Amino acid sequence: MGFLDVEPIQMDGSPALRVVGSDVSLPVSPRVAQSLDGDKSGYRLGVRANELSITNQPDEQHHTPGSVYVLEPLGYCNIISVKVGEGTIRVVVDPTIRPEVSETVWLSMNGENIHLFHNEQAVVHPGRSQKVKLNNNTHS
Repeated sequence: MGFLDVEPIQMDGSPALRVVGSDVSLPVSPRVAQSLDGDKSGYRLGVRANELSITNQPDEQHHTPGSVYVLEPLGYCNIISVKVGEGTIRVVVDPTIRPEVSETVWLSMNGENIHLFHNEQAVVHPGRSQKVKLNNNTHS
């Protein structure tokens, strides 16, 4: 699981999480919003590599930008490490997806596939039915 330090904010009047060390803000689902207790620090967002997808352009599902840090070809898949703010998130993708190091990609981080921790305690986990398939990833 990759982790990013985040802090709760209001974005256009709705709760969101801002990735520390960046301008990246993530709108959160009502399920995540109700777990925010007013503290402004001590939050970490976690995402499993197989619960994400990436694209080379933003769209409705892929709105979190990051910079490709490492591409690990494993034959049956590639693992892409993406820098977001001061943290790194890994994404498992189809072996045909091979973005360049330092290229900007867009991640599918949302309130349905994030784990939220506050002061080392888990407060939100994705629904058990959430699955992301490798072929959901697109890249030119």
